[in-house]
Amino acid sequence: MHGGCLAVAGRLRVTVKSVVFRGPRRPPVANFGSLTRNSGGEVSSIAARDGIVSSRHDWQVLYNYAKHLSTDRNELTRSKCITLLLTLSQILREQNVMRGHDVRVTSSYVWNHSTATIDPTPRRHAPTSYSIEPSSLLRYLRYLSRLRPYHRLSVLRDRPVPSESVANCNTDATTPQCKVGYSGLFSRLIDDDVPERSVRYSRKVSGSHIGPLRLSSDQILAHPSIFSYPVYLELTGDEHDTPFPPQVTDAAPDTDFVLQRSVEQLLDRLAVLYLGHGTRSQQCLVPMFTAVMLYGPKLKLSGNTELDKAYRELHNLLSHAAISAEGASALSFRSLAYLLNSCLHTADIVPLCAFAERRISESAELVPLEWLENICFACSKSRYSRDTLYEAISRHLSAQADSASPVVCLNLLWSFSRVNKAHLVAAVLERRIAELGPGAFANINPAFLRRAVTALEPHVSESTLRTIRGT
Repeated sequence: MHGGCLAVAGRLRVTVKSVVFRGPRRPPVANFGSLTRNSGGEVSSIAARDGIVSSRHDWQVLYNYAKHLSTDRNELTRSKCITLLLTLSQILREQNVMRGHDVRVTSSYVWNHSTATIDPTPRRHAPTSYSIEPSSLLRYLRYLSRLRPYHRLSVLRDRPVPSESVANCNTDATTPQCKVGYSGLFSRLIDDDVPERSVRYSRKVSGSHIGPLRLSSDQILAHPSIFSYPVYLELTGDEHDTPFPPQVTDAAPDTDFVLQRSVEQLLDRLAVLYLGHGTRSQQCLVPMFTAVMLYGPKLKLSGNTELDKAYRELHNLLSHAAISAEGASALSFRSLAYLLNSCLHTADIVPLCAFAERRISESAELVPLEWLENICFACSKSRYSRDTLYEAISRHLSAQADSASPVVCLNLLWSFSRVNKAHLVAAVLERRIAELGPGAFANINPAFLRRAVTALEPHVSESTLRTIRGT
């Protein structure tokens, strides 16, 4: 099954001292050894002078390139996945330092994308960095959630393919034909339906033909420097933290270990930035985009204890701030859906389900079906079974069932049946299914239909099952 996705009034000050390594580190579970090689070669000093993003131009080039990659994944190589992750972590480090949040640097490296090597380097003074708005960083994070660099590396880690091969994984590929059911349920949240081929945009001239040429923002006019020049990376923590696991004795750094630490600290740095400087809406979106980037569209935990722990802490910090801030009753149902579906630990989702219960019960306006569907899915998946929530959802559903699509009908019936409350919506949804007719279900993934029929068989009539089957 598929988990889906889902910010804090006021500005919260964060104690940066808490953003440190979590005790002794062990070798990462994910093995990226086939992706890179270590080398002691010399690197340019450019990385030591400038930040990853030292000007607005640098940021726009990197941002637009990520946007371009999200529509043409054939250009996404394994080395690019690593570079995108390492540089995002360093960008967040530099942005937090600019905003007054700083922690002790314990190790410094230079990563060279061209040779796929990483080398230790002396520490540097504060780099020249450009201040990026949290909203712009969030949009960048959204593109990375479509690319899913860490998830792709994890899936492909055991395949002996050169680092510059395309990081394409059939296990998480989606097409309009197979993207129905629990994948389709989250299409509005994750927006994973990306064309396989790149769309090439031509130059556009303004209607009046006056002024400069207007170029599509998707047109790649420059290449990010992170893929051409070495970049400087910093890992932070206590003085007693060691840069490598005890068994690593080679002079060259372990790229796998540095990558793993960088990703863990990426999550810490996201929490610092968006707790202190993000809006409530942004705080709700960050966990979802991050989860998809790390775990893929099915949102299955990686099995890497430290990484999963770091993501859990990020989600708990941002979700607690979102629902406990003053004026939290105004939190949108869209944001709530993101928070619920990005919560990957059942024990942590109960307060969010209770908050959703109050919001839906007290709402004087109808909650849109797309958000009811997502909220109901997340709550039922966690086996949250309080009658008040599902009775409130059924009232909102009954008032707008005439506009429910076939997939919405199946997903809602499935979610209600999972907590033995299908009787609350069976009548209205079965009537809607009869109105739609068998033809409406013909284009739905057959595997999903079979699972749905099996799950719904004890809860709906035989005529409804025949309509769903198309018989």
